[in-house]
Amino acid sequence: MSTKNFFNLKIFKCYNKLMNNLPNQNPGQPGPGGFPPPSNQGGQNKPTPPRPPMPLKSPMSPKTSMPPRPPMPQNSADPLMRPPMPPKPPATQQRPSMPSPRPIMSTQNRSASPIAPPPPEITLRTMQSDTESIKQSGGSTPTPKPFTPEQFKKPLAPRPPAPSKITPSEFGASKLQGAQSIESSSIIEEDVESKFNFKRISVWVGTLVIAVGFGLLGYFVIFPALFPSQLPPEPILNTPTTPETPVVPEVPSAPEIPEATPIIHNSFLNSDSSTTLQLVAVDLLTLTNNLQQEAQKGSLNGSLVEVIINDSNGQVASPRILSSILPEFSKETLSQTFTDDFTAALYYDANGTWPVYVFDLSLETNILEAQANMSEIENSNNLSNFFLGSPGSPTGVFKDGQANGTLTRYQTYSNTGAALNYGWEGNKFIVSTSYSGMKKALENLK
Repeated sequence: MSTKNFFNLKIFKCYNKLMNNLPNQNPGQPGPGGFPPPSNQGGQNKPTPPRPPMPLKSPMSPKTSMPPRPPMPQNSADPLMRPPMPPKPPATQQRPSMPSPRPIMSTQNRSASPIAPPPPEITLRTMQSDTESIKQSGGSTPTPKPFTPEQFKKPLAPRPPAPSKITPSEFGASKLQGAQSIESSSIIEEDVESKFNFKRISVWVGTLVIAVGFGLLGYFVIFPALFPSQLPPEPILNTPTTPETPVVPEVPSAPEIPEATPIIHNSFLNSDSSTTLQLVAVDLLTLTNNLQQEAQKGSLNGSLVEVIINDSNGQVASPRILSSILPEFSKETLSQTFTDDFTAALYYDANGTWPVYVFDLSLETNILEAQANMSEIENSNNLSNFFLGSPGSPTGVFKDGQANGTLTRYQTYSNTGAALNYGWEGNKFIVSTSYSGMKKALENLK
């Protein structure tokens, strides 16, 4: 679009605005600019209808196409008549609307440039302006503070760049790759650190071993070779020679056998009679055979015959007799519990012959400990060794009982009259193979 056409378009727009703001003219009155209103062909004047306001648009760039020009209203009487010029608006009326566009000078008249009207004065009251006004006036009514629209124009902040689009798969892959890189870097650091520590420890240990080796080598090998010890020579003594006497080998003497201290026997029972057995060997078989031979001699029913058991050294000690009957009890344990002296007897009744044994508690032994130790005979599998023959099978377990007021423990067997009884009367430990023999022994106990 040329500059001339653009200027004509502006004039036409201003004309339309003025025509829309003016009231309708009566017929016969002069129109705007002093020209008579145009007449119709029929001789009657018709008022010119108001035109709709044209939309204001910003000046178009040269590259923008020119919008179509609206048709001009034409009068039938004078079609070539130019539209009247609008009157100049009064100076008092100012429109506080949009600032006037920059005038474009035509190529015909470049010297005449229109002066842009000053911007309208706009006042605005704010708390800050009222406070300043009251301070300046000394308490009078605050006055509004004038401002121009340019004061509210703030430079626009630069628009931040749009974030790059990342797909979920790329985000997961980058996150996984970052985690893997961090993990791999930490593992590499740990491996490097562990290798470094191991290498450093190995160097220190190797250095220490080498230093110790050199020290020992120098102390035991190099130093004695360089500085041999010089001992003073041994003095030479002139000793007179004496004739050598032949050495006679000593003949070893036979070991001395300690003589066994004879046991002074004191009977613990008031028996009806007594007899002595001489044992070739102190073991269960020899003891049982000798007692059976003595029982075959017989005696009155209810009688108690004491049996003194000897070997080549005299009376056999009680630990040897009791350990041969009950092998689970050692001689050492029994020797700490009882004295060497004991009393053995045979009780006769209508059911047979029943052995009875009385052992004396040692003075150094606590009776409670001895009672606890000897109660272990209930767990022995060799209790039938107390009898001269087989007592039969046990008919039950050990039970509490009493004989002549003394507390006992007993176990019965299938053969008539066979019952193992044991109990404590004072410091005496009594074992009987029949209940009647237990009562007889308690009655005759010294």
